[in-house]
Amino acid sequence: MNKSFLRYIIALIVVLAALSFYIPARYDVRYPRNIGPLFDPFYKRISLRTIAVDQPQIVVLGDSVFMRGVDLDELSIGVGKTVYGIGVAGSASALWYVAIKNNIVPSPYKPQALMIVFRDTMLTTPGYRVNGSYFKQLDEYATPNDRLLIERAYVNLMNPLEKISERYLPLYGSRLSLRETLDYYIRYSGNKIIFGCDTRCTDQAMGTVYGAANMEQNILGDAIGTAESYLYTPEALDFNRQLNRSFLPEIVRMCNENGIQLILVRTKTMRYPDEASEPLALKTYMQNMSAYLEANGVILLDFGTDERIKTEYFFDPLHLNQQGRVVFTEMIVDSLKNILP
Repeated sequence: MNKSFLRYIIALIVVLAALSFYIPARYDVRYPRNIGPLFDPFYKRISLRTIAVDQPQIVVLGDSVFMRGVDLDELSIGVGKTVYGIGVAGSASALWYVAIKNNIVPSPYKPQALMIVFRDTMLTTPGYRVNGSYFKQLDEYATPNDRLLIERAYVNLMNPLEKISERYLPLYGSRLSLRETLDYYIRYSGNKIIFGCDTRCTDQAMGTVYGAANMEQNILGDAIGTAESYLYTPEALDFNRQLNRSFLPEIVRMCNENGIQLILVRTKTMRYPDEASEPLALKTYMQNMSAYLEANGVILLDFGTDERIKTEYFFDPLHLNQQGRVVFTEMIVDSLKNILP
């Protein structure tokens, strides 16, 4: 064996050994560790307190598509009921599940209805939007002992090698914490030393320069479409396969056991803007979902191919503009008037 290569191997082993002692001590994690992410023990309770005090009759839950597409004030006026919204940009079924579990169900007051605004297969893709920056916002609502969340959003999606590495190798198991630490020093240290720009100053500058308003809309639309493609893989479009791997059965159970009418609102997107463009697999998926929901007392409002939501109502492939917001809110109001007493 070449001496240079041998020295490299020895140095690599020494560094890995040192890191295997340093990383557990630095991040207070014991190895072997449980497989899956380590959630902070503290979680947001603001919605829990608001629901308990204000006692809204309808709670609406969703991501930025809901936040931009539904006018809660007009919804409240239209249906004649008090409405409270829990909107988290970039959220998906994993966060919705923990928000229901930790902020809605524990309230001594139970709303009459919970309305979740979703797109296509979002409710049965448990691994969608749970990593990277999405992990941070999920961590704000999750608790460390929620094994259902950890198993379905993370562990079940790992291969055997990933599970072994996560359990026994600190360099891999603590990769998120390491990346966060490195990102912090890269992002803030130089700016503070060279420009005297502290953390808040840097965050404001990054938001100004790299905000969505400065992005070329066609490129932004392509990026959104690429990210959304996860929802349309053959596995994701198999409702019967995905159902018991997802959070949907638990969401349905929690609502039914607490006397909360669950209403699911499927929004339209520009990926498949009409019935003719919708693939057969998605049509079959929605038929199977509809049958499951009906059997479990869940109301489905399906606007996925509704012709009343026109192309000109979209700001980008997912989000409605102000005109679309008005139209979509009116459509929901008209539907709820025939449903809620």
